[in-house]
Amino acid sequence: MRQFGRQYRLVLGSEENGLVIDSLRVAFEFTKDIAETPNKAEIRIWNLNREHREWLYGSDFRKVWMWAGYSELRLLYAGDITAVALERKELDNVIVLTCNTGDTDLRQARVSTTLAAGSTADDHVKVAVASMTGTAPGQIVLPRQRPLPRGKVLSGLSRDVLSEVAAEQGADWSIQDGDLLLLPAGYVLDDQAVFLSQETGLIGAPKEIKGGGLELTCLIDPAPRIGGTVRLKSIESRYDGDYKIVAINSKGDVMEKDWYCVLSVIGGEFQKKDAAKTGKGGKGNG
Repeated sequence: MRQFGRQYRLVLGSEENGLVIDSLRVAFEFTKDIAETPNKAEIRIWNLNREHREWLYGSDFRKVWMWAGYSELRLLYAGDITAVALERKELDNVIVLTCNTGDTDLRQARVSTTLAAGSTADDHVKVAVASMTGTAPGQIVLPRQRPLPRGKVLSGLSRDVLSEVAAEQGADWSIQDGDLLLLPAGYVLDDQAVFLSQETGLIGAPKEIKGGGLELTCLIDPAPRIGGTVRLKSIESRYDGDYKIVAINSKGDVMEKDWYCVLSVIGGEFQKKDAAKTGKGGKGNG
């Protein structure tokens, strides 16, 4: 399994002019899922100097990005810093950051407009996303595009507009690292499937979880994404197949040997937005 060449890059504040950390001890835990609630993170930074601590406490730029990888850096988490605390551990000062993905947009973004007759779900989503200053359109799949016969009033929290559209589409929506994701239950991301085996980082055998699906433990890899496909080749061949990723928990400490990731996945027949045919479902968990 890959462990050599491990690297990370943490940016606090703003992506262009933020504080870059790539040599201090950092520990982290990121929890992502397909639901509309924010993806949470806790990041610990050892022995950040006083100047940078004071800047972090007083900064108006409350954003965080973390890239990680082995041969190359890829985005592992992006979100809003919601709390900053200082802990002392023996001789060390440890900054503790509590973060949520899309926190500001989920709490504050609002819409107030009336669309003319003929508007569709796509129009409603565009209005909602336009009101969110920190969220960009990601992969949005809206198979039901029936034009409304009358005008449509959109008023209130933008997240409520997205929830209404998602319910009509039989879809889940969430903000993933600054991008809006809206996928019906039978769809997956257009990304290429991530191959997971003992040789590529899979640890142990898959575990069946309550409600169907599997839990897969592997070395941290930023490639698996919520809504994406993992192609599993296990030591227990009955689990081999393609699965949809619905939750990711990543946890690690740059001073420790391993970084671990736990994927929650479900089997079934899935299709991609631009694909005409249905993808293969995982075995035993459809």
